[in-house]
Amino acid sequence: MVVKLPSYLGDTTDVLNLVNGFVTEKDFILVTCDIQSLYTCIPHHAGIEALNHYLNTRPPDVLPPNVFLKTLTEIILSKNYFQYAGSYFLQKQRVSMGSLFAPSYACLVMGFWEEEFIHNSMTNPFVSKIALWKRYIDDIFFIWTGTTDELIEFVGYINSTTQYLRFTVEQSNERVNFLDLTIYKKMRGGLDSTIYQKPLSRNTLLRADSHHPKQLIKNIPTGQFLHLKRNCSTDEEFELKADEMTESFRSKGYKEHDIRAAYQRARRTDRARLLQKTQRPSTTPRLYFSTEFSPIAGDIKNIIKKHWHILQSDPALTQICAQPPLISFHKARSLKDRLVHSAMSAPQRSTWLPAPPTGFYRCGHCSHCSNSSDSKQFCHPHSGKK
Repeated sequence: MVVKLPSYLGDTTDVLNLVNGFVTEKDFILVTCDIQSLYTCIPHHAGIEALNHYLNTRPPDVLPPNVFLKTLTEIILSKNYFQYAGSYFLQKQRVSMGSLFAPSYACLVMGFWEEEFIHNSMTNPFVSKIALWKRYIDDIFFIWTGTTDELIEFVGYINSTTQYLRFTVEQSNERVNFLDLTIYKKMRGGLDSTIYQKPLSRNTLLRADSHHPKQLIKNIPTGQFLHLKRNCSTDEEFELKADEMTESFRSKGYKEHDIRAAYQRARRTDRARLLQKTQRPSTTPRLYFSTEFSPIAGDIKNIIKKHWHILQSDPALTQICAQPPLISFHKARSLKDRLVHSAMSAPQRSTWLPAPPTGFYRCGHCSHCSNSSDSKQFCHPHSGKK
């Protein structure tokens, strides 16, 4: 389900385009606004009301039907059980943190609120003072053309519109930080932007020797430098931040020629192209093959491509296997995945395969077999727990 909201940002591309082209002769104030604990403050009745509002704007024959979506929403909100310290609980109010449903749900609520209290001149007496209003989930950036006193009155107004939304505001006549941007005024009017990092942020780039696909690691500098070029509206700012980023990659062990190639590519790229939202061209549907990444992942990929012509020669599979599959790799099971288990046991499935044996058994041909014995359980040396 896709609902277009008037001020919602899919990413910062919209705000960059507007900021870099913003020119006004009026004095204005840059403002960022944050909503306190958005997910855990929305009452169910407000969320359902917003959902119904946007569902009613859909054509009647669109699938899935509105009733189905409403029912699923009510189940998610009312059947949120969890376990803590051996006891089971049911969350009766608000939406749980970490739920995949929460961001879309919160955006619908905020979009409905904005329609009623921000963009509506009948309810918002300050609407003429807002030159620009943009939001990414619970982070808001707007340009205020009124006075500081009027801004204080506006903040009081938005905090009075509901009993559950509470806004904190930061304002400046020079610059503000919004998401990963720092937006600041030009000397001769208008706005510029550069990349923003929190004061406590550290170098979290992936190490060059990490167990990831080589092509992925090689492409990380390219993506990061292009992101830098996109966020920095002046060449001087890009060069300054690029020097800092170069040192960050060096400290993580990236090859010098890969860093230099990524930097040169970003430097030559037209920033206007980076600010355009690209749409992927429609292609002929292809099969996908996805498996866990491992040291033999490359061998698996080469074997599939080498022998794919066998499937193409089958008359029954010619159309399906006209092109080789798109091969991708997902994360293998980590120690956390192996050690942390859900309290909900998986349903038993009938299978013709025998159940795997439990316990430890010697293979009979490795160097450790002489020092081990077959056993179905062992005791912890200190606690005695089996």
